[in-house]
Amino acid sequence: MNAGPVTLRTLPAVPDPSGHTAGIELASADHHRHAVSPWRLHLQHLGPGTHSAFRDDAPTQLATLDAPLALDAADGLQLLRLQVTGVQPGQTLHLHEPTRIVRLERDHPESAELIARPLQGPMLLPTTGQGWLAWLLAGRATVQLGTSDWELATDVPAWLPSGTGQRLRLEGSGELVLVRFRTIPAD
Repeated sequence: MNAGPVTLRTLPAVPDPSGHTAGIELASADHHRHAVSPWRLHLQHLGPGTHSAFRDDAPTQLATLDAPLALDAADGLQLLRLQVTGVQPGQTLHLHEPTRIVRLERDHPESAELIARPLQGPMLLPTTGQGWLAWLLAGRATVQLGTSDWELATDVPAWLPSGTGQRLRLEGSGELVLVRFRTIPAD
């Protein structure tokens, strides 16, 4: 793929295993022909209170986008905005304010990685043997591959272009969620 970022089509809302909320499945291995390393990427809107952690034994990473939360007990491990952590089945999330949670479930911990961070200036991403999903939450960013460049839309997840042996560069300022996959075709 080298025609620029490809907007991610969101999948239908799915029930949260805790029963407290519905979420959107942003992407999954099933919908992107990547069954070798199964994974699922979700966005959930959670309100204040206690929420059960997630349903299955798949290694899970999550990042809170709008407000901090605590894991296990109200005074437990604090997870700040854009901070990524691994969660275990049976853990509880305690929120004082509404927030969106990005959750990456994968069957193999090394098959995908969730990264959430501020974007300040340039960021170089490897393309050989890897695929990237980018979600610019706020700000502006340009994607550059070789001699081509594209604007990255705000608040619209997109697969980034790839090219073996070429440098993929993000440049701009704002807040960014990335998911790194070993290899992933855009659909």
